[in-house]
Amino acid sequence: LSNVTYTGTEQMWNDISKQEGNSCLEIASLTCTEEFTEVPTETVEVAASEAANTIAGLSGRNSVIVTGYCSSETVSDIGNALEENYNAQIFLDLSDVNGVTSIPQEAFANNSSLVEITLPDGVTTIERWCFSDCGKLQSITIPASVELIENGAFAGCSKLTNIVIEDGNGTFTVNNGAIYTEGGTTLVAYPSASGDITIDRSITKIEDAAFNGSDITSVTIPSSVTEIGWSAYEDRNLDYFKK
Repeated sequence: LSNVTYTGTEQMWNDISKQEGNSCLEIASLTCTEEFTEVPTETVEVAASEAANTIAGLSGRNSVIVTGYCSSETVSDIGNALEENYNAQIFLDLSDVNGVTSIPQEAFANNSSLVEITLPDGVTTIERWCFSDCGKLQSITIPASVELIENGAFAGCSKLTNIVIEDGNGTFTVNNGAIYTEGGTTLVAYPSASGDITIDRSITKIEDAAFNGSDITSVTIPSSVTEIGWSAYEDRNLDYFKK
């Protein structure tokens, strides 16, 4: 046995109990695909007013269900707690909170503990750079009420492969990890893009920071595209660019 491919993260592989007689697994070359297979081992339900303090004290993989009234400031406090907690992997469920109409700018940016998040119904705006550089974020559920996703909201979230937009949203649609306007003519964000990318001929506009922080190496842009937003390909070392 020379190679092992594991459809999870390296941390999950290390957490597996391996009995004696499996020394070959220790010397084999390991490839972790980091697919969305992680599951929480503990569940915590907490009022929004106490969520930040609770999250700050967690370790391991935890599902955190937040309930009750939650202001935008409280959302930012939760984000700060996630940013400062390096010992946890958090699956955050905000679907039962009320009072939030926007997810503030940079609210969850630059944290390494957020793995999954469900946003509450009633949110209409995901502000700029809201989830930027969330290195472990793999899944997000966006409610039907969202009408605006500002630039760079998911920049640097290269592991964000599971994006769900709930039924009834008339503004956005998702296809293979990319967010488009409902009409399918504007590419809003494609955080998990990697390798060689060909933009579909139905696209006429690529939004600001659409590929910012992704892992693409080449891109083919059709003549249908008439507008490319600022920093759409920022931080990408493109080997090949064609229009």
